Amino acid sequence: MPQRDGPRLDGRDGEVWRAYLYGHTQEQIAAEHDISQSRVSQIITEIRNSIPQTSKTEAALLDLERLHLMLTGVMPAAADGDTKASAAAMRIIERRAKMLGLDATEPLSIVLERQRDLEGQLVADALAAALDVLGLTEEQRAAALGAAQQRLLDGTPGEPG
Repeated sequence: MPQRDGPRLDGRDGEVWRAYLYGHTQEQIAAEHDISQSRVSQIITEIRNSIPQTSKTEAALLDLERLHLMLTGVMPAAADGDTKASAAAMRIIERRAKMLGLDATEPLSIVLERQRDLEGQLVADALAAALDVLGLTEEQRAAALGAAQQRLLDGTPGEPG
């Protein structure tokens, strides 16, 4: 069971955690403490798992607030063309997007195409179910499907019948 109080941050483990929080890479921390990167990762995971969920939520909200304040501070200079401020603003925006889960792992066009395919399949299934209930002949069913397909291809909304 994870520890919930002070000892988890004592000694080397505490130093590893603080270095991680200050933005050092796991490789840098490992070299500094003469341990493997996998041990650094294990220490970080153990400490992270020992933090109660409410504390994690509070920390995340605090971090978002800090990111907002930092972005507010660098944005005027970035808007004036300062390249260092622009780079800092981009890093802040990327971090915020990652925290909020907005960093797309695949292009938006692929996501939208997949959504359109799912919606199309739903429409096709609903239409097939409706036609099954009506008990149409094959000829009537083909005519109904042809009319539905034409309406979809035209892209015009139907008029109430």
